[in-house]
Amino acid sequence: MRIGIALIKKDNDSNKNLNNLLVNLKAATNHQVDWVLFPKDYLNSIPIDITDMFLFSIKQACILFDINCGVGFIEQDHDSVYSSYLIINQHGEVIQHARMHEVNEPFFINNLSFMIHFDDSQSFLSKGINLLVLSDPATEKQWFNERLDVYKQIADGYDVLGFNQVDDNHFGGAFYLHNNTFEMNQPTGQYGLNLFDITERVL
Repeated sequence: MRIGIALIKKDNDSNKNLNNLLVNLKAATNHQVDWVLFPKDYLNSIPIDITDMFLFSIKQACILFDINCGVGFIEQDHDSVYSSYLIINQHGEVIQHARMHEVNEPFFINNLSFMIHFDDSQSFLSKGINLLVLSDPATEKQWFNERLDVYKQIADGYDVLGFNQVDDNHFGGAFYLHNNTFEMNQPTGQYGLNLFDITERVL
């Protein structure tokens, strides 16, 4: 499975964020990417309902480009506001709707099992890949000298794919830990669509 981590800075204009998302989904198809993951709270600054037209546009793009997408957004649900993360498959179906501070169930893409976690959650899947959706304000120096060691300790031998928020106070960064080894390590401050491959295996 080829995954694209879209470390793209969030704009205050939700329409610009949506346009950048659609552009990157299309660009990913030129690199045979199966799944593009966007950062935490990427889509918007003002809370939206899950039925918003923004999400309809993303679903249609997933169908058009035959690609899976993960995107973070700030969700309004009645009187409550959540930091949420959606996984939309290549058929335009929402297969996971995770919320921060809630228990989120595993899901499957290409025979691989995944579970979404936010920040320093430690309730990891023992057989599968854990997506760690981060909002870590670490500088480049802090990321390499401190934070990666912390995330390795948190992972405790489990498979963890972590990717960080990008805005005025967060500077990106991503990593993939497999068998306690960093198979991918993307520094902070390096933005754009970053590609890497995970061996397809049933975990």
